[in-house]
Amino acid sequence: MQAIEDRCVCHCFLTVRRMHAADEPILPFLKNCFERSFLAVAVAVVMAEATRIHPRSNQIFLGFCDKPNTPSTDLLESGDMPFLKYLSEYVATPLRLLLMRSSMSFTGEILSYTACRQLSQMFLAVAFFHSSEYILAVAFHGRSNVTLKSLLISKNYLLAMIFSLLEYVIEIVLFPGLKEHWWISDTGLALVVIGEIIRKSAIITAGRAFTHLIKVHHEEHHRLITHGIYRFVRHPGYSGFLIWSVGTQIMLCNPISTIAFAIVVWKFFAERIPYEEYFLKRFFGSEYEEYARRIPSGVPFVK
Repeated sequence: MQAIEDRCVCHCFLTVRRMHAADEPILPFLKNCFERSFLAVAVAVVMAEATRIHPRSNQIFLGFCDKPNTPSTDLLESGDMPFLKYLSEYVATPLRLLLMRSSMSFTGEILSYTACRQLSQMFLAVAFFHSSEYILAVAFHGRSNVTLKSLLISKNYLLAMIFSLLEYVIEIVLFPGLKEHWWISDTGLALVVIGEIIRKSAIITAGRAFTHLIKVHHEEHHRLITHGIYRFVRHPGYSGFLIWSVGTQIMLCNPISTIAFAIVVWKFFAERIPYEEYFLKRFFGSEYEEYARRIPSGVPFVK
């Protein structure tokens, strides 16, 4: 890495020398360095320019670095002030402006209308989903029988959400146009709403029979639900969550997280459904087996 940086600096000095020989201005080249995030190269351009216009520039720069507590006037000679004035006016000031512009560009993308709208939709969707899960669990099972696990927030879930937000920030800064496909974002929002409706319909229809943890022992109030939304899919709660989770990433126009969420959530339910249905067949016998033959699971490619 150091060798690459050294070659970049050498190339920078040679480029500046060539530009001086052709009487070309260096500021466009400096601006291009910043636009490509080549900060080290841009600084090297300043050093090359300083060396050209004043032979003692290297000594002054090194003096400030080696003697940070020494008054700046003690490091200067009488002929140095015109150089510093030139450096400040034609090199350092544009450099600061370019740095400010780069910082404002980053802040502007994060605070843009697109980011504010999409992120606010994301946070509201997540807050509503988890709070409503907890409220419905308390309503059907009683507060004494409900724990914070009913919020469905796990370590893996938090890591996935953090990854999706990091992807969003990186992409909106580097590829802001990627987030401007509103028809994609609005499609994701529609999927979030549809997923919520399906899952909450499943919870309300099943009532006390719906639990966040798989029951391994049959209880008196646990009955087989085959009406309402359960007439169309066996596991509407799972299909609703799958649609909701993938929809959040489509809403953010996150291509990587969209694929990752779809694969991870699908794999989770593909393993969970056979395990859960093993106990359902034990609880309800042939009644559930006949129901399972007629009604799809609700998760693609899972029988």
